Amino acid sequence: MKQKLFGIQMAILIGAGILALTGCTKEGAITVSDEDIIQTLIQEDFAPWFEFTEIYQGDSTDEGSYQLQGMPSDTFAYVIAWWRRITDLSRTVEITIHNDTANVTLTREITGVLNLIVTNDTFPPDSVIHLTKPLHDTGTRYARFVRTGPPSAPHRGWTLDAISDVEIHSDNPTIVIDSLRIQGGTYDTVVTNPLSLRSREDVFAFAPGTPVTVTAYVSNPPEAVVYLHYNNAMHMHHRSRFTYLPEEGVFVGTWTTPALPGVYHAGVDVLRIATLNTDDYPYDSNGWFFVYRVVATP
Repeated sequence: MKQKLFGIQMAILIGAGILALTGCTKEGAITVSDEDIIQTLIQEDFAPWFEFTEIYQGDSTDEGSYQLQGMPSDTFAYVIAWWRRITDLSRTVEITIHNDTANVTLTREITGVLNLIVTNDTFPPDSVIHLTKPLHDTGTRYARFVRTGPPSAPHRGWTLDAISDVEIHSDNPTIVIDSLRIQGGTYDTVVTNPLSLRSREDVFAFAPGTPVTVTAYVSNPPEAVVYLHYNNAMHMHHRSRFTYLPEEGVFVGTWTTPALPGVYHAGVDVLRIATLNTDDYPYDSNGWFFVYRVVATP
């Protein structure tokens, strides 16, 4: 009798050990929280929906991107090129779960350097100077995940339900974006709050190769310069300068969506002119980076 009882006890212990070993390696294990699952979804499965820093930092040198001739100048007249270089990037993810809904706040702290390549005002220029300015940007984005399946389903049933765009700004920006008008395909939409949630199905969806026009309304436009960041047809970062329409006080830019279906970001990047054309004015910027889809049949 004792031997039989001992055998039962050993079987229970062995079974518990197997469960413990397998539980630590499976997604549904007690040691993996719902917050961990959602973090993984943000970093992996839905990464294209959340990652925007590549086009934010991009240093395209396409013709016309950096030509600021004719702008008010202080220390120097011509800016040949400028680009950002990130030296430190951190992301904070706050997740609040109530029943089957998880509200997410993502904050990016970006530290780096603004690089300026400038010449003097002689023609032809007889010197080229590389200037640098420290930069610090803070980006904010919201998202919502919902549980659409049982705990036994992949990722315990969690999936992305809605997402906002990204609002990013330097410390104490003096020029900010008031709104954006986006026209392309079937859309003619004015965005006044980049942090408003949109369901995945309501995120902008364009056919491949669709021209999209963005009109930017900014505070104090005569002191601003505006750039558009996007992926071109070759899926490489591209940056182009908006055209300023002084009679309307707005900036207008256009890009063409990539040929391959997928999830992308485009960004409207506003800087104070003095950031680029003076050597002592600090970095001053505000940007809205919005997510969009390229689909075969929008």
